[in-house]
Amino acid sequence: MSSLRQKRRRRFRQLIALGLLPFLLEGCSYTAGRILQSKWAMHVDPVRKPTNAVATGYDDYLAIRDPNLGWPCAKEYGEGYFEDDGSVKVPFNAQAPQGDWWISLYGDSYTFGLYNTSPEDAWANQLAQLGERRVKNYGLGGYGSDQAHLRYVLNEGDRAEVVILGHMSEDVTRNLTRCVDFKTGGTLSYGLKPRYVLDAQGQLELVPIPTLTEDEFYRFLGMRSPQLILEHETLHPGGPCGTTRLTFPFTISLLQNCGYWRFRARIGGYPEYLPFYAPDHPAQGYAISRAILESFHTRAKARGQRALILLFPDPSHLRYQRETGIDPTHPLAEDLRERGVDVIEFSELLLEHLGERPVDAIYEHYHYTPEVDPLIAETIHAHLQK
Repeated sequence: MSSLRQKRRRRFRQLIALGLLPFLLEGCSYTAGRILQSKWAMHVDPVRKPTNAVATGYDDYLAIRDPNLGWPCAKEYGEGYFEDDGSVKVPFNAQAPQGDWWISLYGDSYTFGLYNTSPEDAWANQLAQLGERRVKNYGLGGYGSDQAHLRYVLNEGDRAEVVILGHMSEDVTRNLTRCVDFKTGGTLSYGLKPRYVLDAQGQLELVPIPTLTEDEFYRFLGMRSPQLILEHETLHPGGPCGTTRLTFPFTISLLQNCGYWRFRARIGGYPEYLPFYAPDHPAQGYAISRAILESFHTRAKARGQRALILLFPDPSHLRYQRETGIDPTHPLAEDLRERGVDVIEFSELLLEHLGERPVDAIYEHYHYTPEVDPLIAETIHAHLQK
């Protein structure tokens, strides 16, 4: 009798253990997911921080945003770093000889150039000083080379002799989304943006900035149900690049996350954007980025301007190149040169500048430290003088 009672107790304990196993598995999966999120290896829902924002809320954002580019908004013109036309202040312009503008700059934060240095020491200002002529800077943080290109297209009054477009390594993925909030995590910026796609003839076709209600916006981000899927979006949760939110059941989310492009990069030990530079990648990041940079060159030529493309490496780019000898953007540079586009690559120049020092010696908060600004300015100036 006691033996039968013991068997029943053993079976009861086994049933309890089996019943608790899913809860234990879910707990472990949730913990693992949070760890992956801290490593940028799983999608992170952005959080709004009003103290760091221009718009007070989504309705205010819709009222003030630039209808073509998204940002900057006219509310920012003439304030802080910005001139009255929305360009970034270049102090030397105030004392430069009057006359036609020498150079106009377009690009992302690496062109904006003021994250770790003053306007006086920024490479745009140093370039103006070297040429003793005026330089306009239309670079802006968070831009892809698509928005930078579109800003040039819309800036029909730009009559500078030389126009320069900066393309940073990460821009290949920014060029594939209609909302940079899919990429940034952390802070919610209401980062809706336009993008380009390729039509049936392989030509650039502009997809305008989305106009969404607040509910549609959060559904687009996947933060409300049901998920809103917009045409021509590559990075949305559940989309073709495997972007996965940490939702219940957490074990399923963890398994789905194995296809997430950033997770695969962390496991593979390569820059997260590297696969998108493959010409045969289904997202067409390489072909679209090449078409954007070539179009910039073609439009400049039609306006009677000289165009120059700058390829800026981010920290993961330089680390990977130093370790493997492979430059992720060099094939793009060679492809552009074959098409008659003038290009400066900064990856090899920066590795030579570093010497034996670690890559992080010239980066702070993902951007170049002030010691890099003279190198950029002098390299561009010398190139233009040839």
